[in-house]
Amino acid sequence: MIRKIILGGLFILLPVMASSQGMIDGFMRGAGKGVVALSYSTESYKEFYKGTNLVSEPNLGTISTQSVSLFAAVGLLDQLDVIVSLPYVTTSADQGYWSNQSAMQDGGFALKWRPLQMKIENVGTVSGIVAAGLSTR
Repeated sequence: MIRKIILGGLFILLPVMASSQGMIDGFMRGAGKGVVALSYSTESYKEFYKGTNLVSEPNLGTISTQSVSLFAAVGLLDQLDVIVSLPYVTTSADQGYWSNQSAMQDGGFALKWRPLQMKIENVGTVSGIVAAGLSTR
């Protein structure tokens, strides 16, 4: 019964709002292990939303965006990971006055630490993970 109360109390501490697909996940890599992912995406559009209104900008024509992103997470220790995300974005328009723009966007660096890991018989494992990082946002 005490365990159920403790677990219920932990759920109360969860944030009210959460972001999807952040850099921090619930998996520790382990000492000397890591993952690296390289992704590419492209999109183009003539219409876009300003608030709730679908609009177009004839002076820009078709807007195109390409992005390349490098993600790496490496375990320095079994309880400590370092995480890096480096996305590079290029945007262009085929008409008008808007010059091409290219830059790193929303890059990040973080450390993730697991100070707590408890095995609960017939239930599973409960872990506590703390993370801190910097972002270019």
